[in-house]
Amino acid sequence: YQRRVREKLDEPTMAAANAHQCVHCGKRGTQRCSGCHLVWYCSKDHQRTDWSVHKQACKAGLPDDRAVAMVDRPQALGKVGLRNNGNTCYMNSMLQCLSHTPPLVEYFLSGDWQAHLNRTNVLGSGGKLAESFYEFLWAAWMGRNPVLSPRPLQMRVAQFAPEFGTFEQHDAHEFLTRLVDRLHEDLNRVVEKDLVEAPEWNGRPDLEVANEAWDGHKKRNDSWVIDKMTGQLKSTVQCSACGKVAVKFDPFSALSLPLSPPAASESQQLLVTLVRQDLSQPVRRYSVQVPGCGSARAFKDKLAGMCGIHTDRLLLCKVSKGTIVAQCNMGQMKIDSAEHEAAFHAYETVEGSFNAVIVQRVGSELTSDRPRVMSISPDLTIAEFHAALQHRSRELASAGEHGECGVCWVQPSGKTLKDLGSEGTNPGHTVASVLSMAEGKLRFVSMDWTTHDWAGCVDEVVVEDPSVQRASSMQRLKRVKGSDISMADCFELFEAAAQLDEFNTWYCPECKQHVEASQTLQVWSAPEVLVIHLKRFSFSNQFQAVFNMGSKIKARVDCPLTKFDIGPYLVPRDSDEPCQSTEYDLFAVSNHHGTMRMGHYTAFAKSGHDNQWYFFDDDEVHPADPAHVVTNDAYVLFYHRREDGSVTDTCREDGSVTDTCPDEEPPPSQCPDGAYSEDPPSSPEPEFHDAIEPSLQLKQEPYRDSHPDPNPNSAGMAHVG
Repeated sequence: YQRRVREKLDEPTMAAANAHQCVHCGKRGTQRCSGCHLVWYCSKDHQRTDWSVHKQACKAGLPDDRAVAMVDRPQALGKVGLRNNGNTCYMNSMLQCLSHTPPLVEYFLSGDWQAHLNRTNVLGSGGKLAESFYEFLWAAWMGRNPVLSPRPLQMRVAQFAPEFGTFEQHDAHEFLTRLVDRLHEDLNRVVEKDLVEAPEWNGRPDLEVANEAWDGHKKRNDSWVIDKMTGQLKSTVQCSACGKVAVKFDPFSALSLPLSPPAASESQQLLVTLVRQDLSQPVRRYSVQVPGCGSARAFKDKLAGMCGIHTDRLLLCKVSKGTIVAQCNMGQMKIDSAEHEAAFHAYETVEGSFNAVIVQRVGSELTSDRPRVMSISPDLTIAEFHAALQHRSRELASAGEHGECGVCWVQPSGKTLKDLGSEGTNPGHTVASVLSMAEGKLRFVSMDWTTHDWAGCVDEVVVEDPSVQRASSMQRLKRVKGSDISMADCFELFEAAAQLDEFNTWYCPECKQHVEASQTLQVWSAPEVLVIHLKRFSFSNQFQAVFNMGSKIKARVDCPLTKFDIGPYLVPRDSDEPCQSTEYDLFAVSNHHGTMRMGHYTAFAKSGHDNQWYFFDDDEVHPADPAHVVTNDAYVLFYHRREDGSVTDTCREDGSVTDTCPDEEPPPSQCPDGAYSEDPPSSPEPEFHDAIEPSLQLKQEPYRDSHPDPNPNSAGMAHVG
């Protein structure tokens, strides 16, 4: 009887019976009603709950009007809103970006992920997170409800990250990192992880070490996330004490780019002029980054790592008007560029010697020549000292004749204390005894000239270290609040050398101790899906970091929508290997509106179905103008590598859609012989609950610049992880 009734059913009813949509909740059905075989349910619980509504039609073998109405709805095809379950806008924003990642959607909806499910990985969730994420993507693309509730997926994430199971505010980038990392563990093809040692650099070619590091990483981590979303960074660390250099290659899933140099309260760039004992070597000027009002010891440690001279052999002073006005050699003495108009000078000294400051005088007036520091042996006599000074004067003079000079012991101001060439001075006496020298104390010795002619024949060349140019670039990047920043500026700041603090020390194999070394990061290789995190939040001190009291940089970053070339920011390599495309297209943006303590997250995403941009604000969806996609609230950018000049991997240049995201719903499963089966593929019992609210339809109003600011009272707070 039921078969004869079904033969008389009209086409819409039969379409409803084959829609594989749960008539109770709207999500993908896994089992038919055993009585009429005309409706689908996603679970036995929903079937039992729905029986009071469905039993009359079931017993009569008649179609269910709800199933027919559900078929009349258009497929979502990714354009769905996500219900805010209480400060979950951070999660909604990231889920919208991930659901519009073309390779990720294709990987899950094609069913390829099931063959890679790892249920035994102790670092994963037993495959449950991957199953929940699949249910979410299926409902977002193949479902027919305009609004979904991501609460089940949130609870699954909370099983390994409890902080995301509450109604507190969180950082979207931190949520993305935790979610993608656990998805990787659920889909890791490596069942048993062997211990793999990191390769040693030891001066070998970078390409060789990078390949070894990547192969070692793949032996323990091999998943879709590694294949498509993971790149490599080159980390160069240099010891500040001995100059030891170590290179390491580390994987990354997101690039965190700074938007501005460190704030003045955090650090400062100080110029220092280094004068060596060997006068044949040029005077060199460095730019040293030190903490705000940092100690002289920290200043000298960083300079030592840059110039290769041990910290204990550097004498740090302030020089003004041809003489040293202050000695900055105390370990805890604070260094502040605003304290004095004097310039910083560092002098190379010799261990076990006394230090004498050599200044120039014409008559009784000090010249503006740069003072020199001469390391004097305790046994050096006055006569030998005279000869050494005359020799130095010849080294300093570039050409021409210059007369003999007098030698006097003077005060820093230039006032004479003792004439070292007078008859009362025994040339056989040691300089240390005559000048009452002691360790740690400076004595000033003046070379007295009769005329200024000597100063004219001095040709002292000051060479600028590359750090000075980098510091100048950083000063240029300190822009007025609200002005645009280019991606080139962000990468320049990313590659700038950073000093590791006391909480991030590095073990130097030469010094056999942990040191505050300098570190430089560079991008070695970029993945197919490139995630860029813009570091909009900064902290002046540890107190602000603990209590989330930092400030937000609201400048707009000029992010290209198409053909963003990352090639200039990759480490150059000498290799004949075929290079992949370095051009990327933007397909999603996560936005943070508001302040550090209170804000709101939204998202822009480009649909692979119709090649159009959309604005997602929790359960609201609006078409968006591409010109308004990148704003000063952009927080996390999602780029996809261009292949063969294509605009995206899911849409052709003419706007037609590829097979990745078809206009019509594909059959739920495919048999090996190519025929489609009636029932969907066997998969875990679905648990994603769609919100059935017919009144909430896809809004087609154009997105406007005057879109009201989100309510800050229901915001997601941004942290910097």
